[in-house]
Amino acid sequence: NSIGDEGARRLASSLGHNATLRKLWLGRNKINDAGAEDFAKTLQSNHVIEYLCLSENGISDSVEDKIQTHLCDPRRKVKQMELIVARKDEMLAAKEDEIAAKNKEIARMKAEMSRIYGLVVSLKSDVESVVGADVISEVNDRSIAS
Repeated sequence: NSIGDEGARRLASSLGHNATLRKLWLGRNKINDAGAEDFAKTLQSNHVIEYLCLSENGISDSVEDKIQTHLCDPRRKVKQMELIVARKDEMLAAKEDEIAAKNKEIARMKAEMSRIYGLVVSLKSDVESVVGADVISEVNDRSIAS
């Protein structure tokens, strides 16, 4: 592992669009102040990252403090909570859509069952008028006795 300042610069730049990565360990990667400064700049706009380990690199205390200041900023925590709530809202909306689709399917099935029941009642009425209610009653009695 030795991405150095150039690798850190590229990684920090790519994290500007990050929406999922929350923890990053980059210890022993030969990153100096120049590369670490890029992470400090990224942390100003990327509120998803919660933890960034840059131990055992050549980073000065002042740059390390800058990074920690960004990571510990209470406004960052509020932004992280807002992002979590937004993700949960998206998940909830998806579930609500799923429930609505299932309810629509249930309503369709109920309507189909009602239509079929109407056909059965109509068919029974037709059979009774052709065969006679007494014959159907007798057939039903024999079926139950079996």
